Amino acid sequence: MEINENDFVLCSVRKIDGTSIFLDIEGCNTMGSMILSEVAAGRIRNLGDYVHNGKKIVCKVLKVYKDHIELSLRRVSTMEREEVLDRHKKNNAYIRILENCLKDKKVIEKIKKEYEIVDFIEEGKEDKKVIEKYLDKEETAKILEMIKDKVEKKKIVKKIFSLKSYSGEGIKEIKEILDVEGELHYRGSSTFSIEENAMDFKEAEAKLSKALGLIEARSKEKKAEFEILKEK
Repeated sequence: MEINENDFVLCSVRKIDGTSIFLDIEGCNTMGSMILSEVAAGRIRNLGDYVHNGKKIVCKVLKVYKDHIELSLRRVSTMEREEVLDRHKKNNAYIRILENCLKDKKVIEKIKKEYEIVDFIEEGKEDKKVIEKYLDKEETAKILEMIKDKVEKKKIVKKIFSLKSYSGEGIKEIKEILDVEGELHYRGSSTFSIEENAMDFKEAEAKLSKALGLIEARSKEKKAEFEILKEK
């Protein structure tokens, strides 16, 4: 697996030595390292909240050297982390499906010499001839059907926010403010949740961001109080 600067990679914490964290990078034989200032912004009160031996984390690649790769945890956004974890889950799910469907399991190793499994399947979904280079038509059809049933589920993103109107027509104004796409739920005490879904996190996040942007703009226009809250 080729790793470049600004890539996002899944890692396992191997050990913590003073102010340095050493990590194993999935699919890579080169050791990863991270300094304390790249774990989190600001003062770290309890390092164990962020990293401990064996913990899996998503990191951003800062520099690539022959003997080690410099990594950062604090420069990874929620969306970037979810994308890497989603890809990892998909890759494992695809491998399990291949193992269940293939008569000759050695074919998986042949595929791995040319593709990452997740890329092989994603390209094969667009053009099944990619898969048929390695498998027969019956196996290809079975694999694609299993992927459709077991893997391709929509990704859901959610935010919680408070919205208060002190107008004489408060209820009416709040209904107008909340007239956006997305699944809205009232949670009590002027608190709401909004959900969006799509086939990938990036699209779902974009839809959610658009809806929240409309809510915020309308709130300002109507002098209502709007605040995104942290989920407890």
